[in-house]
Amino acid sequence: MQVPTSLLLALIAAAGSTAPATARPQAEKITAKGALSMIDEECKLLEHTPLQHEGLATMLEAKARGHKKLLGPRRKAKQAAKAEAEWLRKANAIATLSGKHLKPITKEGFKVVDLPRSVAGNLRAAFENGIRDQNMHAEHTRFNAMERGLLPVMDSQADKLLDDDGQYRIPAEFVDLNKVAPEVIQEMNHALKPMIEKWVGADEEGYEHTMSYGARSYAKGAILRTHTDQINTHVVSVIVNIACKGIEEQWPLRIQNHSAEWNTVYLKPGQMLFYESAKLKHERMYPFNGSSMVNLFTHFRPVDWLFKEARFSEDGQLGWTSKEAFEEYQQRMAEGDRPKPESVEEHVDLKQLFADLRVTDSEQALLLENGIETAQDLSGLTTQDMREIGLKMGARKRISHWNTKKR
Repeated sequence: MQVPTSLLLALIAAAGSTAPATARPQAEKITAKGALSMIDEECKLLEHTPLQHEGLATMLEAKARGHKKLLGPRRKAKQAAKAEAEWLRKANAIATLSGKHLKPITKEGFKVVDLPRSVAGNLRAAFENGIRDQNMHAEHTRFNAMERGLLPVMDSQADKLLDDDGQYRIPAEFVDLNKVAPEVIQEMNHALKPMIEKWVGADEEGYEHTMSYGARSYAKGAILRTHTDQINTHVVSVIVNIACKGIEEQWPLRIQNHSAEWNTVYLKPGQMLFYESAKLKHERMYPFNGSSMVNLFTHFRPVDWLFKEARFSEDGQLGWTSKEAFEEYQQRMAEGDRPKPESVEEHVDLKQLFADLRVTDSEQALLLENGIETAQDLSGLTTQDMREIGLKMGARKRISHWNTKKR
């Protein structure tokens, strides 16, 4: 049966007049004032949140547990433990070289500081609005860590994930505030620069900003391996705590001072840590126990920094980006720019000393893991210290005998 043309036209007209479906309303934009309320609420919650249990034994147990599932089904526990030990060896090699090249800038090397309220509110609002506008994405390593047999600084004791393209996804999500809110990053660095210069005792305009990174939202199970940062850009760094949600235990950042003593820092939202990140080893080896912690990182260096063109390789070798940069370095060193060690003993070649005392590779790893990086550190060990570290009787006797002779 043929449908009359008039009926077809009527049906088409009726369809065209149908009201469109109502669009799903977008979440309201967060203001700086609203963001500050969120920060204050999270700080109140943290007052009743327990700290993660500390202690050398707990740390070593946590690392041992991590070895068993460090690389998931891809490697056995023994291989994972070996990879972890190799990471620590490289980290210590780079840290030792950094320590020889870099003078201490401040007395302790780190300081917890409150972020200016206006900056804290704007940063939090920018992060929340970045999520609202769907600018958050998974963070990846810059290389295929598994194929190269390396471990990334940031890892997880939760399940591992490899994307379809073979890239190793680290346990974090990322909002690039440099792109979505550059004016907020600029405001933050403008406020922080004079604070940094005051902390380090530099003249006005004595330091320059080099780079900012974040915001990074850590996921449950995240860890940060022991490391120091890039010598060319990260001379004085700042960790800004923007937010934390669903925190079951407060997450400690452990950092060494200039006496190689480990210290524990807990940051609340709206707080930041100033620290000499290229010189001082730092880590978060306790797995993060919470829904998310959001940090942003920004870095500074002296305007006339000697190592602007320097790089440390993965094996702890100091290299240069150009022949001209290396020649400038040599000239300035010849002119007396070389850092002077506090004592000759402090810079005794520890590797040679270990060989002389017949300390095994596994015992060396234990000593380095516990912050023994110089002959001076070794001389401060008591017999009880060596027992707790796990050294065998033979090594304990030889080190004790060496200490007695030295005195």
